[in-house]
Amino acid sequence: MFKIKKYQPKKEDKKKETALDKLRKVQEKSRPASLMTNTANNVYLVIDMSISMEGEKFLLAKSGAMNFSRDAISKGWRVGLVAFHESADMMCELTTNESKLASAISKLHVRGSTNMSAGLDCATQYLRQEQGRRYIVLVTDGWANDPRDTQNRGDIAKSEGIEIITLGTPDALEEFLQQLASSDQLSSIVKDEQLQIGMTEVAGLLPCHEH
Repeated sequence: MFKIKKYQPKKEDKKKETALDKLRKVQEKSRPASLMTNTANNVYLVIDMSISMEGEKFLLAKSGAMNFSRDAISKGWRVGLVAFHESADMMCELTTNESKLASAISKLHVRGSTNMSAGLDCATQYLRQEQGRRYIVLVTDGWANDPRDTQNRGDIAKSEGIEIITLGTPDALEEFLQQLASSDQLSSIVKDEQLQIGMTEVAGLLPCHEH
């Protein structure tokens, strides 16, 4: 059974500063002092709705999105939803309302190609105005229309302190998704039939809310 595990550094690596540590330092420096003791947790689920997702994967992705949202909210996160295909749609802005997210998820439908860069850019624009932790969880079953532009969009997000988790199916390019993620440990490939499980367990990679 596939299971995403939180990365546990080896004892000899504990003193080394990881890529995630550096990103968190950027976030801390950008926060007003008034927010340092009560930070917000913000995550956008950016999900591939290209035509290749049609069929069972579509149904699994919708169920996985709902499970992810429920688990993330229970950990103190506000969750938003972006769908990408030939363009990108803001399906639901950040919320802790499960019913609102469920309504948005029910309106998902597949069409077009895989404009991954548009999905990343959409989520980044909305996260840019938020304080506290900011994450993008990108789910895809294929290759980006424009890999170079997608990587550039991802680099921009990460440079602004937004962390990226990627989850793909076997048809996706694993190496590309690893480069897109904030670290190798935040990128996973699952079998098509395990997409729902993978999306659900990705919520376990999100840190718990801190006061």
